[in-house]
Amino acid sequence: MSDNALSTSQALSMIAEAINTPEDEVQPAASLDDLEGWDSMGVLLLMAELDERFSLLLEEETIGSFSTVADILKLLKDAGVLLDEVG
Repeated sequence: MSDNALSTSQALSMIAEAINTPEDEVQPAASLDDLEGWDSMGVLLLMAELDERFSLLLEEETIGSFSTVADILKLLKDAGVLLDEVG
């Protein structure tokens, strides 16, 4: 587990900030195509954030193939940077 592991709410905030989209719009079930900041620049900004914070190097095609915010959360969980939350 990474020392800078995130809760789901922290991960959602990070995604919203990276793609410059209001936090209340960035929810797990949200379609990325419906988010204002999810465009080619948003993809690159999120990729840079994930690289800088977690050393996760992603291909643009990989992250560009995601369809929902939950896909990004799954990537973070699989990489060991998203905390398992009991709730």
